[in-house]
Amino acid sequence: MFTNSTKTIDHCLRAWIAIAIVICAAHPGGYAQTPYFNLDAISGLPSNHIYYTLTDQNGYFWVATPNGVARYNGYETRVFTVNDGLPTEDIWCLLEDQVGRLWLSNISNEVGYIRNGRYYTALRDPKNFIYPVYTGRYSDGIALFNKGAVMRSTKKDWECIICNSSGSKKISTATGTSASFFIDQKGNIVASHFNKKLYFQKGRIQEDQLVWDSTLYVPDETEQLALYRSKIDFLNDNVFFTTINGKQCRVLNLNNRFAPHNINPLDKKETISFAYARDNLFYLLGSENAYLYDSTLRLLRKYTLASLSGGDIKIDHNLKSLEQYPLWGTVLGTFDRGLYFSDQEYTKGFGKRSDIHLSSYRFLGITSDTSGLWYSSITHTLRLIGPGGRLLACLSRVPDIHMMANDRERTLLFTDADTYTLRYNGKGKLSTHRDASLSNLRVKAAVVYSDTLLYISGGAYYHLSRITPASQTILMQDYYRKMVFDRTRYGVWLYRNQQIAFYNIKENSFRVWYPATLKKMGLRKIESIVIDEQYGNLVIKDYDQLFLFDDKRNTITPLLTGYRYGDAHMAVNGSRLIIAGRLGLMWSDILGHGKFGAPSVVENFKNCYYNIVYGLQVIDSTAILNTDKGVYDLSLSGAAFSKESAPTTYHFIAATYDTTRRIANGDTLSLQAGTATFQLDVINPHGNGRLRLAGAFSLKEKWAELTGREVNINTLAPGRYHRFYLFARDEVWQSKTIMLVLYIQPYWWQTTAFFLTLICAGVVLTFFIILVTRRIVLRQQARQRMMLEMQMAGIHAQINPHFIFNSLTTTQYFIKANKIKQAYEHINRFSRLLRNFLQASRHKYITISEEIDHLRNYIELQQSRFEEQFEYRIDMGPNVAPALMIPSLLLQPLVENAIQHGLFHKKTPGLLLLSFSKEDDRLVIEIDDDGIGREQARALQLQEPARTSFGSDLVNKLVLLFNKYEHIKIDLVFIDKIPPQTGTTVKITIHYPPA
Repeated sequence: MFTNSTKTIDHCLRAWIAIAIVICAAHPGGYAQTPYFNLDAISGLPSNHIYYTLTDQNGYFWVATPNGVARYNGYETRVFTVNDGLPTEDIWCLLEDQVGRLWLSNISNEVGYIRNGRYYTALRDPKNFIYPVYTGRYSDGIALFNKGAVMRSTKKDWECIICNSSGSKKISTATGTSASFFIDQKGNIVASHFNKKLYFQKGRIQEDQLVWDSTLYVPDETEQLALYRSKIDFLNDNVFFTTINGKQCRVLNLNNRFAPHNINPLDKKETISFAYARDNLFYLLGSENAYLYDSTLRLLRKYTLASLSGGDIKIDHNLKSLEQYPLWGTVLGTFDRGLYFSDQEYTKGFGKRSDIHLSSYRFLGITSDTSGLWYSSITHTLRLIGPGGRLLACLSRVPDIHMMANDRERTLLFTDADTYTLRYNGKGKLSTHRDASLSNLRVKAAVVYSDTLLYISGGAYYHLSRITPASQTILMQDYYRKMVFDRTRYGVWLYRNQQIAFYNIKENSFRVWYPATLKKMGLRKIESIVIDEQYGNLVIKDYDQLFLFDDKRNTITPLLTGYRYGDAHMAVNGSRLIIAGRLGLMWSDILGHGKFGAPSVVENFKNCYYNIVYGLQVIDSTAILNTDKGVYDLSLSGAAFSKESAPTTYHFIAATYDTTRRIANGDTLSLQAGTATFQLDVINPHGNGRLRLAGAFSLKEKWAELTGREVNINTLAPGRYHRFYLFARDEVWQSKTIMLVLYIQPYWWQTTAFFLTLICAGVVLTFFIILVTRRIVLRQQARQRMMLEMQMAGIHAQINPHFIFNSLTTTQYFIKANKIKQAYEHINRFSRLLRNFLQASRHKYITISEEIDHLRNYIELQQSRFEEQFEYRIDMGPNVAPALMIPSLLLQPLVENAIQHGLFHKKTPGLLLLSFSKEDDRLVIEIDDDGIGREQARALQLQEPARTSFGSDLVNKLVLLFNKYEHIKIDLVFIDKIPPQTGTTVKITIHYPPA
């Protein structure tokens, strides 16, 4: 017997070992976890007791509790209490109508709703309490059924309270005692009544009265007692009955009128905790599992309740509700633990290892294709970890190692003073050997290739050195801190925060990218670099972003956008780029040079697995993460990465005074006149950390973080469309940049119609003013012309007698001298000249050719008078047109002065020279004589007052008149010649207006 017992025990032990091996082979040393997040009073809920939950049209998650209503966006809660106007904080049900009003069910004297972040009262009854047992959508509002008899024994009937766009009113049901009320999808009211027997009726509101149709169904006597003691719910003409003992759920279809039948998917030891209908779905909650049905009673899903909370709650005592939301996933409500959010898409995510202990270890690097090295500075221990997280070897009493370098043939370990060679015999034994030839190097970073060591060392000044068996050489001096070997380019990348250099081993040359260049390319800080050996892609981690660096094109391209990689670790395994950090574990297939596939992610849902990753090792398609909550491992080829995903689903929300709505790229947001600000928010069920929003009115502006999530629009002009750019981010996620079009509704005086009316009125007024002003100006101009003509006529009247007097004096001279023939010729020439002179005096302007003819006749008359005592010459410039107009009678008085006061008193024959030249828009006329000059002429005038001339004064008056009233300008200058030259030059410059 002893022998048989021993054999039996031995067989059992072998069987147990075999089973354990199978289990370990399936998932060595760990188990799959379901990510969940507990939202409770500590994290923002007003109470851990959950009455009711729903999501509104915008996506906000609402929670009804005994201490108020909470609105959750994935980051924080906004709690509504009596301080916000609520009549009471004990809210047990919520319902949103078609226009987005969130109605509250509570025992108080009023019915109200929350809209756009404010509470409004729809109906108030100061004398009676309102007890809304059931609330349903009706028309564009709600209908609630008030169980007034609960509060006042004298009231035996129910009330139906309607609140919609037409107002609020109370309607009597006229039914006596009722068990339950419902509103179907068509707006019909369904009631279950107890009047000796249980029966069902449908009704409708007609002319402010509730009119009941004929009875729909009356159960037989055997069903009466059971149904009477059941909890009743309604969905799509299906009535659900949950028995008191929790053993079965029965369903009755009122349209088909068939007898109730059981829904009993429960396990043998399971009992029903709750059964209820919500949003065309029916939930059946057992003590261990939950079952989800559609409106046709088809089973959609089965949940294990313990997995949804990580085994944190006892279902029998704590469970309140379970809801499945498209945006928020599976939400478990409890009586005393708050809410549990979980995402069943990630049930095959992280596997936590209980057999690997790396709590104080940091990852040094990959030693070969099958192992990675970890070191603890606390225990001074090295651990060699192989595929699947298996511990290959362990070595104790190891000096303080700060880094390693290997070329897969030898592995070097570096302390502050010494260098060690690591050896592994493949049978679980590690050993180190101190290399005396590499001691005292003070290595900061190093790479090994072939038989060469490249390393960075130094104290205050760093330098790059190369050691071979034959020599040691310092290659460069610069403050680089890290380096990575590049097999595809056969060189080494050296980098520090804002500078990169590449050392080409074959050419023994350096290429440097300085901070100014990198900043211009969009790189702020270089934290780490990885290179894939197949295509040579160089990936740079910069703060919280990834970039692909192309050294040939000298470009930097953002990589795998939509996530933030602030605390992430990177690794390349074959043709995959792997990233592990607070966001979770991500990988992307490397498809070619500069080509990466869409990322696949196992999300660290709201940090449910860990907060910090200390190290990442990827070997043989297995990723090992050392975190603050233990070690996790993931198979990169398994089902964990079956879900390829873009960044998590999220919604932007804009809230103004009267509207709260979702917004997307390109949407237009119309804002009321006088609005100073509007609020922005983001709904992100997977939000992690603090939400930040940044915006700018131009992509050229600097992005500014929105204080209080408000956008100030005080400076925007009303009546116009303005662009506003926006993006959001948290600790692990960043949205795409979206553009909003903001339109500020103008006041009536800022509208286009008002401006057009104002412009038209302005045009009419301006036209009237111009018309009146034109008439006034024309009158003034007419008076000025009359004044000018009178003044010029007066000047001409003075010039004419003066000229005639001088000419007659000459005739008198010839007669006295008995020169009758000369006197006769002089009179004939004088008469022709006088006729022309009188004709010219009638006009303000005369042509140059006509003026020259007049001057020739006048000068020749004077020559005959002074017996050929002077000569004259008239020069015409090549640019002077004979038809050019000049003021009449302008030159004759000046020529007369030159002859009368200059040449006449000269002892020897003189010369009178007249020249005309054109320069641009100026005509220059010079009257030059070589007479006695103006100074001697003035002396003679003092001796002979009778010879005083006033021709110059007349010309000056004529010039002033033309300069004041005409469109031309005249400059008149008298130039006295410098001895030994004698005489005077008169320069007249006439400025014509531009053509």
